Amino acid sequence: YAMSGTLMMVNKDGNDIEEIRNALYEAKDHKGSPSVLILNTIKGKGTFAEKSGEHSTHADKAFWDEAIQKAQADLDALREELR
Repeated sequence: YAMSGTLMMVNKDGNDIEEIRNALYEAKDHKGSPSVLILNTIKGKGTFAEKSGEHSTHADKAFWDEAIQKAQADLDALREELR
């Protein structure tokens, strides 16, 4: 990370949940000035859309339901961990 004036900036891989978690802890633990998280991502990384980079794909409803449930479970677990 880098310090710029009184602002703490953290630059991480936005496709890596561990790096995101670590960045959130760094920001939470940082006191006295604002924190900025820069999460660099690759569109669709880890999914069938990674190679094409397309937003629109031909996945079926079951695929999206499963993907949404997993993402929600990951987000809920991270929120609980940060409490």
